[in-house]
Amino acid sequence: MKNFKFLLILSLAITLFSCKKDDNNPVSANADLLGTWTMTAITGNGSGTIVDSSNMGSVPFTAAITGKNITSTVTYTENANAVTSAGTFDVEIVITPTVGPAITNNETGGKFVDNPGTCTRVGTVLTVVDGDETAVYTLSINGNTMTLTSPLPLNIVDGTVTTSGSIPLMATFTKQ
Repeated sequence: MKNFKFLLILSLAITLFSCKKDDNNPVSANADLLGTWTMTAITGNGSGTIVDSSNMGSVPFTAAITGKNITSTVTYTENANAVTSAGTFDVEIVITPTVGPAITNNETGGKFVDNPGTCTRVGTVLTVVDGDETAVYTLSINGNTMTLTSPLPLNIVDGTVTTSGSIPLMATFTKQ
């Protein structure tokens, strides 16, 4: 019984005197995400199928996405999990069917978020809500480099021709 009391008192003493109080300077779980990030690249490669319902033919394709004219920055703040962006980027999508000529589509003036939005992070999943749009990204931060990866579904209908597939889109950022 003497040994039990001694161990109990020793355990209590170690617990009381070995813990320090960090309540004055709590560290955010999102500390590595918070701040302003400059977009440096947008890339992606994927595949799909082009179907022409008028002749019931289908052709597989590969696709590549390249970001151009990138001036976009994204800022994450802990206050209400806000996310804002400034600047824009252009995206070129080149669809190359196994038969026939390549198809190039250019989208200009893209923004990471159109309006101030909110973000929620659970592990490596970052969900960004911007008005009525929700985007889900796989997040990776390595030092001052952040990558956001998300599948970009393609579903383009032009008359009797439907182009569908998926391109894993990756945006790369550097912390300012």
